[in-house]
Amino acid sequence: MKRIAVFLLALTLLVLAGCSSSGDRQTEQNKIEDKNYGISFYYDTGWTRETAEKGISLKSPADSTGVSKARITVSINPTELENVAEYWTAYESSLKTSFKDYTLKKEYTGDSGVKLDGIEGVRVEYTVPQGEATYRFGLVLCINDGYIYNILLTAKDGEFDSLSACLETVIDSFDFTGDYSGEESADISGPRRAESRNEDFYFDFSEGWGIARNDGMTAIKPTDGGDASISVTGFSLPKDKQDYGVNDYWEEYEKDLKDTYAGYELTKEYTDSEPKLGGVVASRKDYNITLDGIKFKYIQVLCIRQGYVYSVMFTSNEEEYEKYSPEFDRVLASFKFT
Repeated sequence: MKRIAVFLLALTLLVLAGCSSSGDRQTEQNKIEDKNYGISFYYDTGWTRETAEKGISLKSPADSTGVSKARITVSINPTELENVAEYWTAYESSLKTSFKDYTLKKEYTGDSGVKLDGIEGVRVEYTVPQGEATYRFGLVLCINDGYIYNILLTAKDGEFDSLSACLETVIDSFDFTGDYSGEESADISGPRRAESRNEDFYFDFSEGWGIARNDGMTAIKPTDGGDASISVTGFSLPKDKQDYGVNDYWEEYEKDLKDTYAGYELTKEYTDSEPKLGGVVASRKDYNITLDGIKFKYIQVLCIRQGYVYSVMFTSNEEEYEKYSPEFDRVLASFKFT
């Protein structure tokens, strides 16, 4: 349990700190050419572009149950590093810190190395267990004119190979068509909605917020650079706690917080009402954690559904709490299980 409490908080702080056959792939209707980002590439027929306020996101074709099992995201961020291998070393270090069971599965080197439009890059595959499933990530990194370009394919480990053809299409066709303007591209049409990678839940969010990550966690952040985030994570209930109610779970969770963070302080318990998450009875708590002299304020809602614990967590520094915390209630009001 202690590992789960620390894991969730580490992830939220990290957020505060981003197939068809080959004959069908490169057709004009499947081309993205983004002038703000200064890039273009093709993607496979059947994949669709999702609404994203930061970067570019693609979703794989839905299966017979209507679920898309893979996503590819392209993000661009400034970097002072010039050597992409150095960037990967720092990136991997953060993965090892956040995910105890992180495993590097494959590095593409030599003749199997990767280039984006002729520029040397890093390409790796790694896995991270999440609940009862293990997810595989195919990552490509490249530095061009002071920006790091990050291309990431996410799928369950056993399904990764069958869904990875589109990543090859993106890599092979990737072109730098101009300089990155430093501005985000206009949002494509569609609702401002975030959904889990497994599509077992979704929620809507307001203008001024954008999707920050969608791997083991679905998270949004203010697009004005504010130091706040709202994250949602689902993970399986431990086998020895299958009979737990949400309050039983919170009691153990809080004990771990107290044991781990000397600066933990519970500030509000919602005891006179019965909060719900997507129609499921939940537990809602407000608390503070002080780290290195900085006070972070948290709102957390926990519920248990079909053997899984779902955590919805808002966090910000103390100064920006009043500005950004109202978005948490909007997320809760729109949250639905599918």
